[in-house]
Amino acid sequence: MTSYLHHFKTFIEKNLTTYLDAFSADEMVEWVQSSEPQRSAQNIREHLLKRTINYQLRDNNIPPSSEADDLFFMTAPNLFRRYHPGVDPEPFHSGSTNISLHEKRKAPQVKLITTAANVPKRFKIAVEDLDASLGGRSLEDEIVSTSVRAWLDDGDELPWTLLQGVTDDEWFFITTLYGTMTAKGQRTHIRKFYPRLFVSAAKRDMRNFKPAMPEFTGLRSPWMSRRLCRMGELLRQRRITMSNYVANLREIEKTATPYNPMPALDALVMDHRASGPKTLSVFIRDCVQGNCFPIDSRVSNQLAKYGLPEDERLLVGLTLEIGRNPRQVARMFYELG
Repeated sequence: MTSYLHHFKTFIEKNLTTYLDAFSADEMVEWVQSSEPQRSAQNIREHLLKRTINYQLRDNNIPPSSEADDLFFMTAPNLFRRYHPGVDPEPFHSGSTNISLHEKRKAPQVKLITTAANVPKRFKIAVEDLDASLGGRSLEDEIVSTSVRAWLDDGDELPWTLLQGVTDDEWFFITTLYGTMTAKGQRTHIRKFYPRLFVSAAKRDMRNFKPAMPEFTGLRSPWMSRRLCRMGELLRQRRITMSNYVANLREIEKTATPYNPMPALDALVMDHRASGPKTLSVFIRDCVQGNCFPIDSRVSNQLAKYGLPEDERLLVGLTLEIGRNPRQVARMFYELG
């Protein structure tokens, strides 16, 4: 197959004649797939980010980025242009010694740019409406562990690890089993597999999930067992616990910027090579407490009501623009969807 560098450089020659010409990740996906349809959209996006000079996770690849990969600059969520040497900040490389991370964080921040000028206005109206509908009811991070346990127990407690709260291992298991079901279906599914699969088979430790465990039988979707096993594999390879992994994601999240608003979710998606990141986004929201905006059918209904796009990166950026917590706003869209 043709190399990604060839695809990207050809795209620049044909479509980006000036440094002002912008394109979206979807346009790049369409460009590459027009000649090589077997390329996955997720893989194309990952390679695009590797060639984006201000994306701080670009070196989470083997091999990491080099000067030859300094091609693009991210101006806003999902919006790119050519890298302009001497004008744009120095390219980010994890092994670079010519500029410190502190200096990079001081680099000029970009304003959110959208293809539809009235989208930010519609989003602000939607948030104001949802605020009024909730009547002041809190959906902050502090209530999540208590509320999810109450929802799952409903008078018949599961054998939780802790007297209060939810462990990092439990969070990953629970959010993986959410899947694409109604709230009632999710609850039934989790309650069925939590005791026998998480407690008995995996001993409450994500590192113990391995392929072909007989207790996987009956899971709603085959990808669920693969995701649990992938997390177990990652933890064993890195010789860390789930709590270590979560702590690392929280450190990564500290590098979030307007043009890189969801670094923890991006890192998690990359680790899992996930094409469907919704449940990973829920994990980031409820356990890691990082920037994200999970979109399911309920959220989709609310977005459609206000004429808003189903673009998680854009929605996070819009939320940050109005000075709100993306996780809280995402929960508002879900609760009232």
